[in-house]
Amino acid sequence: MAFDNFTVTEVNEAVASGDSISAAVLTLSPNPGYVITASDFSATITSPVNSISFVQDGVNVLMLVGFNSSPVLTDINVPICINGVSTFVQINLEVDYNFSVLNASASLPAATINISGDYNTTTNVFTSNFTADAGFYFLNTPTCVVAVGNQNSYTLINNKTFDTNNNLIGIEFNAKYTFPISDVTGDEIFVNASAVALPSVYPIIITSYSFLNVPFSSAGETRTFTALGNPGASWNLTVDNGATPSTYSGVIPSGGQDFIDIIIPPAFGVDYTFTLTGALVTPFPQTNPFIISQGAEIPQLQTTVITNVTGTTATTGGNTFLANSNPVLQKGVEWSLTSDFSVIAGQTNDGTGDTDFVSNITGLSGTTNFFVRAYATNQVGTGYGQTLQFSTTAAFKSLHVCFAPTVADPKQSPGELACCSILSQCTEVFVLDTETFTNAVSFYANQQLTQLATDGDYVDGSSGVCGTCPVIEP
Repeated sequence: MAFDNFTVTEVNEAVASGDSISAAVLTLSPNPGYVITASDFSATITSPVNSISFVQDGVNVLMLVGFNSSPVLTDINVPICINGVSTFVQINLEVDYNFSVLNASASLPAATINISGDYNTTTNVFTSNFTADAGFYFLNTPTCVVAVGNQNSYTLINNKTFDTNNNLIGIEFNAKYTFPISDVTGDEIFVNASAVALPSVYPIIITSYSFLNVPFSSAGETRTFTALGNPGASWNLTVDNGATPSTYSGVIPSGGQDFIDIIIPPAFGVDYTFTLTGALVTPFPQTNPFIISQGAEIPQLQTTVITNVTGTTATTGGNTFLANSNPVLQKGVEWSLTSDFSVIAGQTNDGTGDTDFVSNITGLSGTTNFFVRAYATNQVGTGYGQTLQFSTTAAFKSLHVCFAPTVADPKQSPGELACCSILSQCTEVFVLDTETFTNAVSFYANQQLTQLATDGDYVDGSSGVCGTCPVIEP
């Protein structure tokens, strides 16, 4: 049961019909911040109650209820009227207030402060002003902290004073305390206030700026521009070509710097001009205006492994493209006789775009070492893949045989393809592919024999028998 500022426990007891009621004990407990005393309570007695007394039990009060010995035959209600009072508990706080100052003074001397109040109420502990000496100011804001004690019980408020140049020259600290349920001792609040000398000359100017001066990403990014100078100096920044914001105006605060985030949109090949104006120092020590470019990158790719090498052709290409947000205008491979590609022997054009491609190289010389690399060109320039090296095989060679209508060699028969010991006896010469010995090309003796070989080149002279004919370049 709840009463005004204290509670009473309930006692429930079952009594059999015909039995008497045994004595009961009820506990009266004060709410937080209140106190109750047994002597402040009384109660009226109504049958079957024959006695009520109150006994102090620490912060609680016990209510002892006695009943007469009459047997209980039916359910009964026993009204008890309690008279009593509760009072506030007075809570005490003891806190030490100390400080450390340099080139400054405090309006309130260090002291041990004792205050009292009711539970859960808030009261002022102290108010003290810290003032920098003449010719000095607080470069770093003085601090006021609860060095010992429950910080949640304290509220610390400050109020700052600045001079005409926005220098911090004074600060007022106010400490308030909310009382807990019991007394507190041994707390400490400490203030640290150190002042430094004011500058002898204090021009209101912008002295420099800070900005990362590297190309912007083609994907867009945010970068911070910081203006540095003396407090109170005004400055303006403009940026062109779609940066956000395009204009900004600010004033340097007491910390000596002001800043703005510049948002660069996704793009490539864009130049952004930054122009700083305002109360700038003369001469200004940095480039102003200045320009930063965006997304100016050449393509990146790999050269494909070389395959299908012959005496005059080979196959390669390019893959693993990074176009760097710039459209590829032309791609292919180029080859050279030297690894530095000082002289380009040939080049393919395999279209546009950043997809993988295959390049078919033709017109090569046989038995020759070549260097090849993939290339891709965009608006910025040309990027190259890694350099690969390969050698062509021997160029097309021919095997020359004669069709002999007469028996020039006893081992041959008329009309048979054979090597001839005497070219003049051959009426027709055939040129065969040395790799397949097919695709014969006919040359009539009276037309092109002089381009072939001399008598005896087509026979194994040691045995006089037709042997392997020599291989002659076409």
